[in-house]
Amino acid sequence: MSTTQTLAIFLILVVHVVAVPLVAWIVIAQQGEPSDLRRWWGGDDAGGTARPNEPPKPSGGDALLLPDAQPSPVRLRGPGRIGDAYPAPARRPAHPERAPERVPERVG
Repeated sequence: MSTTQTLAIFLILVVHVVAVPLVAWIVIAQQGEPSDLRRWWGGDDAGGTARPNEPPKPSGGDALLLPDAQPSPVRLRGPGRIGDAYPAPARRPAHPERAPERVPERVG
């Protein structure tokens, strides 16, 4: 083994020796408070913690529905196939039979 390979393996070993206890400490420290893990990363507009002046978001399933949402016409848990509940798509009409434009001749 060359010196460069030994140095690379040693560097990887050092990074793991430092990272494993750090990750274990973070997990153990957050054991009873899973929502506080977000606080560690800081708030942002993409789902972080709420700002102090901002009113809390409404909870419950009603806040998830869109104004134009409609219930599904098909029950997915029942027996049968999902495709049986929908009509088959319309097919294109068949092409009319045409006579060949010319018949090849044998030269012989």
